[in-house]
Amino acid sequence: MNQGVLVARLAGVRVRAHWSVLVVTALLTWGLGAGVIPLALPNTPAVLAWVAAAGGALLVLASLTAHELAHSVVARRRGVEADDITLWVFGGTSHIRGDWQNATTELLVAAAGPLVSFVIAVLCFALAWVLSVAGAPDLLVLLAQWLAAVNATLLVFNLIPAFPLDGGRILRS
Repeated sequence: MNQGVLVARLAGVRVRAHWSVLVVTALLTWGLGAGVIPLALPNTPAVLAWVAAAGGALLVLASLTAHELAHSVVARRRGVEADDITLWVFGGTSHIRGDWQNATTELLVAAAGPLVSFVIAVLCFALAWVLSVAGAPDLLVLLAQWLAAVNATLLVFNLIPAFPLDGGRILRS
């Protein structure tokens, strides 16, 4: 599944986007722009809601990329080949090839992604709180809360102890 358009090279790892990322981005934008924002903040101008929704969708893709990049970087530091990430309809995949060498390496590589998702969720929750206390626009607070919730959901889903999810890899190691 290393097909897709090259969109970046981060820490020596190629990041590719499969065509299905366009569908995911559109669905995230639509859900936020036509659902979450109008329901939570009904007086938000439509153009502003859609711009914020598109930005939120792109930040989710950045979060997924960070999650997968963590897997790849830890794998490379542990001597395991990891040169590509593909973002696609079900999130992302780090293309890790070769032998895990030992259970510790597999554990560290598998846990790296969820750890990044946890950190992003905590930072977004903290940002939402700071923005709220500082009196920032409600739309910014809502976006930070939404990003926190999405990353927390990704964290929980990824920790399900079923292979090939990260939780399954952690359990196997």
